[in-house]
Amino acid sequence: RINGGIQELVTQIQDRSFSTKDFEGKLLSIPFRETINRFYDLIAYSRANANSGVIVRRFTKLIKEYSFLDSPDYKATFKYLNWYRDRILHNGNKLPSMWLLDYTISQRVIPIANAFVEMDGKKLGVDFFYFKTVTGIDILKELNKIKFEFKELKSKRRQYESFVKLLKIGHLKELGRANMNMNFFVRQNKATYEYNYHDVKGRGQRFALAEKGHPDYKAISDCPCCGVKSLVLYQISIDDIFKPGKKLKIDWVKCYTCDYHLRYDTGEPYLLELYTQPLFAP
Repeated sequence: RINGGIQELVTQIQDRSFSTKDFEGKLLSIPFRETINRFYDLIAYSRANANSGVIVRRFTKLIKEYSFLDSPDYKATFKYLNWYRDRILHNGNKLPSMWLLDYTISQRVIPIANAFVEMDGKKLGVDFFYFKTVTGIDILKELNKIKFEFKELKSKRRQYESFVKLLKIGHLKELGRANMNMNFFVRQNKATYEYNYHDVKGRGQRFALAEKGHPDYKAISDCPCCGVKSLVLYQISIDDIFKPGKKLKIDWVKCYTCDYHLRYDTGEPYLLELYTQPLFAP
């Protein structure tokens, strides 16, 4: 069934009787909820009236390129995001749990984003550089490979499998965070805000070398994110409260070029197929 409101809206636009709403001279925008409804009503209307005026023909041509959006799953995702946005904005105390947030982004949003990238990747070229690390890890595609249902996270039978998937999502999020620091300037070895400073990668390496004087320093290696040899491994020993008289080793790494940072208890990127060799000391 086609919403009569969208037919009226199309008619008004085509005969130029449509007028925008404003308040004190400022144009009013429609709620995102209404935008979603109009968009999908227009898809249904254009499907039934493909040759009904220039506006509909233009939309039909446009939506044909992005036909993947004509999906009940994607529509449900947009509505869900808007619903949660309203809960957060108007209630302020209805934040999603980390599990729910990871599920929503990785299982509902990432497939849509990936579809757009595949469609517009050639048009926009290097504009999507931040989805791929300098070392070649395609963060968006790696996230898109991870598939699970939210109910599986509470299944004892799939507890270990779910743990590994959530852990890999966490590693990819850290790679994405650090990769945002590797913008066009830095990738060309130029500082972002220091216009006359070049060789930021060399600076990262020099900072890493300076850390050799730190008492917790252990080694320097190539960074899994930016590829620069500025990743410092640190290690400390503390008393093991569960085993009196024994010491517990704690390792962590930090890159002084892209700020990639990881602790040993989050797991080895190597075991998750995100790096070519172990980062932490055995």
